[in-house]
Amino acid sequence: MWDDGGEQLGVMYKLGLRETNLILHSSAWSLGGTLTRVEGSDAFYDAGPSSQFVGKALHFLMWSYSQLVGVVMDHFEMPDRAKFTEAFRRAHEPFANALADARG
Repeated sequence: MWDDGGEQLGVMYKLGLRETNLILHSSAWSLGGTLTRVEGSDAFYDAGPSSQFVGKALHFLMWSYSQLVGVVMDHFEMPDRAKFTEAFRRAHEPFANALADARG
């Protein structure tokens, strides 16, 4: 969890901040994310609430929550810390692999 000198924390922070900025600020990327269809020379955009990025947000939430639980477990010397860490790593593995691919 925190055994990498804070590298994961920095990566998660930068990715979350980058995603937020790309979505919130007008850019080709943010406009492309709302494009629903193109018919001839007409483009149609979805300009309302959307669940498009809920999956990514939940992955960041899961990572943050597990870090907090891990710190609490360490502070109070709770049992089964190793089991918790292993369960988290298995659950988070697909997202971690995607992050590694994105980083090159």
